[in-house]
Amino acid sequence: MSQSPEPPISRIAFTPAVKAAQEERGSRRAYARMEERGQQGPWQDSITPELEEFLAERDTLYLGTVSGEGQPYVQHRGGPRGFIKVLDDHTLALADYVGNAQYVSLGNLTENERASLFLMDYRHQQRIKIWGTARFVEDDEELLRTVTDTGYGARPERVLVFHVKAWSPNCTQYITQRFTQKKSRRPFRPFRTASLSSGSSCSRRGSSQPSARRACGSRSIVSSSARRAAGAVPRVNCLAEAQGPIRDVHSPRSELGTPRQPHSLHVSKQRLEAGLAPQALELGLVPRPGDRQGAAPGGRTLQ
Repeated sequence: MSQSPEPPISRIAFTPAVKAAQEERGSRRAYARMEERGQQGPWQDSITPELEEFLAERDTLYLGTVSGEGQPYVQHRGGPRGFIKVLDDHTLALADYVGNAQYVSLGNLTENERASLFLMDYRHQQRIKIWGTARFVEDDEELLRTVTDTGYGARPERVLVFHVKAWSPNCTQYITQRFTQKKSRRPFRPFRTASLSSGSSCSRRGSSQPSARRACGSRSIVSSSARRAAGAVPRVNCLAEAQGPIRDVHSPRSELGTPRQPHSLHVSKQRLEAGLAPQALELGLVPRPGDRQGAAPGGRTLQ
């Protein structure tokens, strides 16, 4: 007597209502073929080396929970790179750091243990969805030490333990590439553009004409954003020069002497082609003279 086939892993997401919607709109046949592939398909029910490698690079995630009344909720969770720890083939855990004390996710999980994780890799335009159950653990000091990264600078309060039931990568459509300061080829250093003002000193406010020539005392500065990003324009603060020693406008500290907050740079191919990303040359996101056209850092071509 032949055994009945195992139900597909995707059943956790492809409920009868979802399958009916697929059938009505013409996509059910393709997903049925995918389900027939079982573990050879894109759906998995355990943590594979590929997933573990992906998790090791993440510093942020989105946690989805549902209240006992059926009200969904999504919350961001973050930490240092690799803060999501793999405990075994089906279990993930991460330190839950002190926050705003609303405890919406915590409360939801006391009523309904079902949860999901949504993980984004904006740089490589990848995303992974994970389904399972979750719980917060508050009385296990050894586990808390295991998942806490020393030197992060935030105080852990408890541990979020997530039991994986299914996961699947998603398509890369409509994911705009984003590059953090640490992931760019060179440090992103914000600059302030000089602008025209009467008298011998320049205003701190940038002009609406980015390529205009401006007078600053006895010298003229062409403050084209692209040329400045390429290093062709002197890094000079006109107002500071008129009043005293020149200060580098690329200084990592603000005018008040407090450290600047980390920056994220959002660069799309359309913005690059339109010349709307003035830091693109400095970051190596568009080719310099002599570079292969369209090449991005690491030889990767922007899509």
